[in-house]
Amino acid sequence: MRMSKHLEYVNCNLCASEDHKTLEVFTSSDLENVNKSLVSLRKKPLYVPKNQFYVVKCKNCGLVFLNPRLNKGALKIFYESFYSKLLKGKNVSFESSVYSSINLSQEKGRLKEIQNLNPLAKKILDIGAGPGHFLSVAKKEGWKVYGQEYSKAASRIAKREFGIHIYVGEIDNLPYPDNFFDIVTMHSVIEHTIDPSKYLQIARRKLKPGGMVVFSVPNLYCFDYLSSKLLILSYPGFIFEHLYYFSKKTVSAFLKKTDLQLICLTSKHHSRPNLPEVNNFPSNNFGPNKLELFFDQLTKSKDKSLYIRMRIYLFASRLAKEFLEYNHYGGMLKLGSIFYVFAQKPIRENQK
Repeated sequence: MRMSKHLEYVNCNLCASEDHKTLEVFTSSDLENVNKSLVSLRKKPLYVPKNQFYVVKCKNCGLVFLNPRLNKGALKIFYESFYSKLLKGKNVSFESSVYSSINLSQEKGRLKEIQNLNPLAKKILDIGAGPGHFLSVAKKEGWKVYGQEYSKAASRIAKREFGIHIYVGEIDNLPYPDNFFDIVTMHSVIEHTIDPSKYLQIARRKLKPGGMVVFSVPNLYCFDYLSSKLLILSYPGFIFEHLYYFSKKTVSAFLKKTDLQLICLTSKHHSRPNLPEVNNFPSNNFGPNKLELFFDQLTKSKDKSLYIRMRIYLFASRLAKEFLEYNHYGGMLKLGSIFYVFAQKPIRENQK
């Protein structure tokens, strides 16, 4: 089979090994919506055979990633179209996504966590700043804010809505000096990048000695993933734009590789986005008469065992999420779907 020009095969970003095993194969309905929008705009679709993606695990270090995956050019088409509000469909439309309007509770919570750990910090760089929501809150709190983003459309939104200038371009070409920032943040960014190691290395270089990098990444071995495997279901947390999935072990390995010292790792966070829906995955909103509707849908279901397992999964996931992701003590268990990582650049550069 001929390789799609929109896909690429890669080695492990953590240890460079070529040896991996397949964990799961999933079909992306999101990519189908992206392609429908692109075709309606008379643009070429992003071709991926059967819209299928392979989740693999490195046999050497345990890093989990998509292979093959969309290449840099294909990802650029997707993100620029997303922020330009050209795409239609749930999860791929900017207007209907969690990113379209500012979530003040989320952004204030993120900033407060940083201030608690580094109360004297005032100069911050947000890599993958999107439309500038987080930086707008930091700006109001008196921070000197700087941002980087690949999407020109997202940068324009930040300028128009918040008066924030965000640098548009490659992270390698950031127009800021080394040893300059107190804080570098990457909220839900690293898993979208083709080279997580490079992002952490550059973040470290831009930090002052003793400065802090804060980033969030998907935690593969979370309650949702483990319960989906127990119930013999496809995991709905796999999406085509997440190129990497992490564990406590691989987060620690990335920090060691880039000479950053872990301060805190937790699954407590301040965002409440819904996971992408899986085809035929039922909604957890039963309506006024939950039991009656449950049995009505069960009766109509062709695979009653699958339907019951999906319901159990959704119910357990909702209950667990409240404790594991929005509670301090639950976050310490590190079983939520997101890791929040706080790490420090060594105060002395010779500490290697």
